[in-house]
Amino acid sequence: MKLKHLVIFGVLLALLALAVVLKQHQKPAELTTEEYVPLNLSFDSAKVARIEIGKGKNPKAVEIKKNEAGVWVLPTFFGARADEKKIQDLFKAIPEAKGELRAKDKALFADFGLTEDKAYRIGFLDGAGKPVFTLLLGPKIPQYASVFLRKADSDQVFYAGADLFGRIGIYDDPEKSSPKSDTWASLILADPKSDQVDELEIQRSTGGKKMTVSHVRRETDPNDLSKKWWKYERAGVPFAPDAAKIKQFFKVLGTSPASKALDPKAKDYGFSASKWQMKLHQDNGQEVLITAGAEDPATQGIFIQVSNEPVVFLLPKYYFNNLDVDDSKFFGENPLAIDTEKIEKIFVHAPSGEVAFSPKTDKRDAVNRYVNNLKGLLVSKLVFDPSAKIQSKSGQLNWIEIKKEGVPETFFLDVEGTPSGGGKEYLAGKRDGTQLFLISESSFKNLFGDLRSLEPPPEPAKT
Repeated sequence: MKLKHLVIFGVLLALLALAVVLKQHQKPAELTTEEYVPLNLSFDSAKVARIEIGKGKNPKAVEIKKNEAGVWVLPTFFGARADEKKIQDLFKAIPEAKGELRAKDKALFADFGLTEDKAYRIGFLDGAGKPVFTLLLGPKIPQYASVFLRKADSDQVFYAGADLFGRIGIYDDPEKSSPKSDTWASLILADPKSDQVDELEIQRSTGGKKMTVSHVRRETDPNDLSKKWWKYERAGVPFAPDAAKIKQFFKVLGTSPASKALDPKAKDYGFSASKWQMKLHQDNGQEVLITAGAEDPATQGIFIQVSNEPVVFLLPKYYFNNLDVDDSKFFGENPLAIDTEKIEKIFVHAPSGEVAFSPKTDKRDAVNRYVNNLKGLLVSKLVFDPSAKIQSKSGQLNWIEIKKEGVPETFFLDVEGTPSGGGKEYLAGKRDGTQLFLISESSFKNLFGDLRSLEPPPEPAKT
């Protein structure tokens, strides 16, 4: 190759290398950092009475507003209650967003997806419908949990390291997604205040017949309105209710979210053939009825209808099971009301033998453990089958007799010696005609598993 050609080739190669270097150092507008400027996205959230969220030509795809009672609702989703926490999180996330100025020219809006026909719009309005603050988000995400944004009345474009798309329910590609109203629906069935509820009733239906499995009512002392207590309304419940357990149940109800809120007219959810219903009555006269429908074949969740809610909820099976309880759910931690100082003697009988001891005077570790096991008796559930009976002549009967000081009646607890229905729970009952119940396998073993340790110690040999 001639020298002239080599020189020309070398010059071309150098120019090409220079072009590559310049290209590598040249960033598109949306990636160029011009200067750091405070975003100043603050606004007075207390003035906000309506929120509009949309995208491009549909700026009001989601509408959230306060109703006359001051509750956030969704006019764009059957008037359902909105999730208050999500709203407050959005109010907080926007002013806290930090970032950098990337452009201050309308001509560059398109580079960031911030033109009116492409951008997401979050509008906050007051009670009269006047804008309080409006923010636009570009659907082109620079990186995870970040966004390009601008205020509606500004030419400045900012990069913000904040997951504002997540705050408005957009978790997939914003360019392919759109705001959805159901994302904002509250998924809590009901949030009863324990000091306002004065009655709880749960019914199950079998073969078209309804049966009340739990019914508690709060009573007030007419002579002292500050004194209140809970009592069972059903006859024959074997143990007393514990107010703390009832209060905890209301807490569970208020913290058991559905997985989805659904269109009430989308299909038949099975409420006409419901097999379960809960009624909550409040001291102001208001009543909430929670009805279970069919099981969702895809998730095994349960469709739920709440009397004062316009949508249907899909409640995960785990949460439904926590609500599907009977009166035994509210038994106290010591259902037998064991008080060592008031017990004269305890007799324990099992097919393998019988022991007797006085816990007030017998301070052996084995006796203390047994008394604690009596206090910790765990009732799994009540038995509603009218044909269920304890077979007293089966040869497998276990029983406990407790004689209390100064009380003429003796307390008896009978327990079958074989598991009920082939499971791991044991049929038990008091000898007073109250309802039978099941106790756990661990309780059975603790009470009847090994009685040898309770036998009286041998007398010392005479010398």
